[in-house]
Amino acid sequence: MERRIGLWMYQNGGGEQIQNQLASKLNERGISVVTNLDLGNAVAHDGSIFCNDQDMGSLDLFFFI
Repeated sequence: MERRIGLWMYQNGGGEQIQNQLASKLNERGISVVTNLDLGNAVAHDGSIFCNDQDMGSLDLFFFI
């Protein structure tokens, strides 16, 4: 079973580089990472929350840093 996590980090102060490093390390361990899930852009529809067309309920874990 593939594990998938969502990850959103502030992009200022090198956040994008840190996000990419985290995603790379997680990918090495067989964990799929979905990035750029800013909840400020999320919408609710039919009892689910979507952010950038990603169903947030389908993720195993979500980090908002």
